Amino acid sequence: AIELKPESMTSVPIQVEWKEGQEEGFIERCSIIADSRERGEECLKPYSVADCLISRETSHVQMINFAPYSVKLEKGHVIRYMYDPGGALNSKETLQAEEIKAGEMKALLIRAQLEKKPVVPPTKEDMELSRPVEGGPKTLETPDSEIIPSERLLSEMHYNPELSKEQRKALEEIVWKNKDAFGLDGRLGHYPAEVEINLRPGTKEISLAPYGASPAKREVIDKQVEDWLKLDVIEPSKSAWGFPVLIVYRNNKPRMCIDYRKLNAVSIPDKFPLPKQTDILNALNGAQFLTTLDALAGFTQLKVREEDRPKTAF
Repeated sequence: AIELKPESMTSVPIQVEWKEGQEEGFIERCSIIADSRERGEECLKPYSVADCLISRETSHVQMINFAPYSVKLEKGHVIRYMYDPGGALNSKETLQAEEIKAGEMKALLIRAQLEKKPVVPPTKEDMELSRPVEGGPKTLETPDSEIIPSERLLSEMHYNPELSKEQRKALEEIVWKNKDAFGLDGRLGHYPAEVEINLRPGTKEISLAPYGASPAKREVIDKQVEDWLKLDVIEPSKSAWGFPVLIVYRNNKPRMCIDYRKLNAVSIPDKFPLPKQTDILNALNGAQFLTTLDALAGFTQLKVREEDRPKTAF
């Protein structure tokens, strides 16, 4: 007899009656409920065999026991019938393009799951490299929970009390003229450009196992994902790609980071000249007022090209 352990999958040895010349067979998934008497009362035993293709060399199939107790299968018990794949399965010619694409994506996802490596916790060096530079962009900041309407922009501003009336009026005119640059009405900004992620030739999908996270860190991750969904920064995905996230601390505040280092390694980097610092300083020559701006969640204000979005799944 074979014992199917509670709420688990078991590899079950099988015997198959093959027809002459038949080399492959298709077993269709089916949940089975059998009656038996255990502990003096009637007991239902639900178990299932998965969809599978087998050959003459196949000696085992996977079976799932959904019950919270063990199930025993006696030798010779019929678990399912085998069909000829040529007649039981649809051929590629009879499928719609959408069905073929969905099947290919599912196959890629399954292959990626099978190729997953054991979870490797980030090293101390990884944690240090993930720590944002002090004063750098606030990539994960989101608008305050209090939504400030556009008409309250000027009243919500904090002005230097040493400004004269003329200077304050001129500043208010500049601010109002550029009101779209502020995170008003609960929105993030949007820069009219698309980010392209061009991969090196021959690159295949990458799907990494998630890092471990404590309940407290999981709460931070769930909150960040919820905020991004509300702001349309991210969307649900069934991508074959996948990258882990980790929590780092900046000024004793937890921040969620997506580990895209493996994606960066297979991406073609952008090449562009950086301006000379002396040219930047010379451009400020003669100015009476200097301004510094900090982009709110700057990276999330850039839209990723639609065909590249699956590569950013996490």
